[in-house]
Amino acid sequence: MARREHLLKIGVSGIRGVVGEFLTPQLACAFAQAFGTYVGQGRVVVGRDTRA
Repeated sequence: MARREHLLKIGVSGIRGVVGEFLTPQLACAFAQAFGTYVGQGRVVVGRDTRA
């Protein structure tokens, strides 16, 4: 059986992962809270890739 690596990748382009498997709602919330703490006050732009 092939070894499966942890498939959550965090980089300059954002977070990538299989939703519901490695990228859970709880993890997304924790990441957003940590990012908000890091950024502090000011504006943040949120985008998404709509490609399938």
